[in-house]
Amino acid sequence: MSENNEDAVEVRLIDRLIDFFRNPVYIWDIAKKRAFLVLDALARWNPRIGTLYQDQLIHMCGLDVGPSTGPNNLRAVKIAIRRGTSIQTVAQGNGINRTYRFASQDVKNEVEEFMTLPKWSRIRQHLQSELLEHRRRGW
Repeated sequence: MSENNEDAVEVRLIDRLIDFFRNPVYIWDIAKKRAFLVLDALARWNPRIGTLYQDQLIHMCGLDVGPSTGPNNLRAVKIAIRRGTSIQTVAQGNGINRTYRFASQDVKNEVEEFMTLPKWSRIRQHLQSELLEHRRRGW
């Protein structure tokens, strides 16, 4: 009858990402916006250029904005991403020497593919400009 029932049950990562970010961006809370920016930064980072350090990731994604500290915000975002999408990231090292990457190159490629789709690319641009405006105000 059916060749492989596992294929029908397995949900692609891109579908899980679409589900995780399904609501309009204007109703996303700060945690969802940060999760989007972290996934985007990890997917677009080229390891041949250099290592992605924790402080770079925190600054690029706006995790240093707000009452909580950047490393705590990053930890919370990683947990939210793992719970919402099952995406695993790897953190190696300690303190300022801590580096980040996806646990799998296949996951990185799929997230990168997701982020290049026109809708999500526009959302990324919107969130980055929102973060830039927030930094300019000095809040």
